[in-house]
Amino acid sequence: MNIPHQASYWTLFSSGFRLFFIAAASLSSLAISYWLLLFLGLVPATDLNYYPPLIWHMHEMVYGYAGAVIAGFLLTAVSAWTGLATLRGWPLAILFTIWLGARCLPFLGTDFVWLVALLNPLFFIYLGFGIAIPIIKSGNNRNLFVVVITLVLAISNASLHANLLGFFNSPMIANTAIAIAFYLQLLLIIIIAGRVFPMFSANGLQGIYSPKKYQWLEIACVLSFLMFAIANIIDQSGQKLAPFILLLLALLVVTLHSLRVAYWFHWRIWTKPLIWVLHAGYYFLIVGVLLIGLSAYYPEARVSGLHAMLAGGLGLITLGMMARVSIGHTGRDIQQPNKLIVLVFILVAVATLIRAFLPLVDPELYLLAIKLSGVLWSVGFLLFIALYLPALVTRRVDGAAG
Repeated sequence: MNIPHQASYWTLFSSGFRLFFIAAASLSSLAISYWLLLFLGLVPATDLNYYPPLIWHMHEMVYGYAGAVIAGFLLTAVSAWTGLATLRGWPLAILFTIWLGARCLPFLGTDFVWLVALLNPLFFIYLGFGIAIPIIKSGNNRNLFVVVITLVLAISNASLHANLLGFFNSPMIANTAIAIAFYLQLLLIIIIAGRVFPMFSANGLQGIYSPKKYQWLEIACVLSFLMFAIANIIDQSGQKLAPFILLLLALLVVTLHSLRVAYWFHWRIWTKPLIWVLHAGYYFLIVGVLLIGLSAYYPEARVSGLHAMLAGGLGLITLGMMARVSIGHTGRDIQQPNKLIVLVFILVAVATLIRAFLPLVDPELYLLAIKLSGVLWSVGFLLFIALYLPALVTRRVDGAAG
């Protein structure tokens, strides 16, 4: 069925997931490639202007890549939750221009640093209002928490840039702001996972089994991760907590979340790439939490834990969701994805394994781990773009809106 309003918008700007999934995958591949060149000294760090190289790397993957995925997902999901349109056409183009400007302007000279500092939090503020309006209009108040998340991302991002501009004289502010952002994004994933992973698993296996969900466990998983996140943010801010507190909270999260995914599991999920990638990402998240907890006593585990949580947990899960939405919301058969998507997921999963765990096996393999994981990650996201760009820039095959 053709929807009249669909014809008035250029397809790429007809729904948030199209534009922002292309942007997210492109940034992920380009930013990691550039970071690899930067790390190896093949490009000058002065190109980043006021960003310290490591802060730029973390900023772009958390606020840039994950920010774009969140925008694409929420603009699409809120429309489905409320039955009302979110940003599209020119309003969507403006949001994307803000995001793109924040990514590109740092490379154009120090004259633009104030604009960079303005555009980065403005992106999340604009996104927050873009999803708040249909949520409030529809009375869909249970989902107002996503608006709060976007506004907290804006505040943390603004504080980071205020620190870089010299308003604060604390080297901990940037790291704390980034920690708030990525723990908040992981919390969003944990909440959404409880809503959709069991359903996706059951539907993908077409009635073979029924995943189990328990309300007490869902609440406990969210609250335990929230406590774990707050404790680690406090610890990162310089207010050191007792190591046993961090370890106990990590063990609590690992226990509850392992139980959660065990109730969702069936061995046949490994035959369905759009399902197993989500579960695999969740396993990386759990392992990452464990490593972060152990880092209270073994500091060398911290970087591995962060990469397991972010590259494996956040990276694989967002990649899997982008693939799923790009198929389902363009009218294609979710049960018949392109077979090469398996290669995409494997490349990114192996990149995470190498980056997170190879240096733990042998610290002398650190440089090799960065090189291999960077190449595999970049190639994986390039392949994703090659596979899904045709669907993302053309109209739905069933003629529906979106």
